[in-house]
Amino acid sequence: MRERDHAHSDDWRRLCRTCIRRLFCGIRNRSRYRRGGSGKLAALKAGAIPIYEPGLDKIVSDNVAAGRLSFTDELASAIDAVDAVFIAVGTPTRRGDGHADLTYVYEATRQIARHARKGLLVVTKSTVPVGTGREVARILREERPDLSFSVASNPEFLREGNAIGDFMRPDRVIIGIDETGPDKGEIANALMRQLYRPLYLIETPIVMTGWRQLSSPNMRPTRSSR
Repeated sequence: MRERDHAHSDDWRRLCRTCIRRLFCGIRNRSRYRRGGSGKLAALKAGAIPIYEPGLDKIVSDNVAAGRLSFTDELASAIDAVDAVFIAVGTPTRRGDGHADLTYVYEATRQIARHARKGLLVVTKSTVPVGTGREVARILREERPDLSFSVASNPEFLREGNAIGDFMRPDRVIIGIDETGPDKGEIANALMRQLYRPLYLIETPIVMTGWRQLSSPNMRPTRSSR
């Protein structure tokens, strides 16, 4: 892949992650978005959207006005009053071997663990290879053995120019659950079903599965951004 193609692909991945954060608010969930970088944070608070996707600016402004969406750079306060935290960071392609660089995913996991004051559901939303969830779970339990974390994977598959439509009217929602924890995935299952309840009510198939089954070809999306 040429360097320009790499740049476009990375820009689209960032757009997908930004859309997803806002769109959870669009289905009437309360979200706090933690973003590093004072300049970008100030722009978001002022209503400036750093990427373009048709209709996204209105979703952001409506949900900020309704109190369902807020922006902060204080991780501790952002996760203090929530039940689930989504990791939606960059996974750039490593030069040389072409594999995804998971540095940011694992660093975000460590920061969540260090700042958590209670057990949480941690969901990987970034595009990650099979096995990443197990490593996220291991890091959480290693960093904070005093807390009980649940872990899930909720892959993102949005098409450029139609990200909002794909999110609001998906063919199905795929969720991989860590079933090795003390509760065998019950907390993650319940919270993810609650989160996606508005889509379930319009008869969107919600596919809940263990991580082993998540890697099956049957779990691949019918809509993709590529």
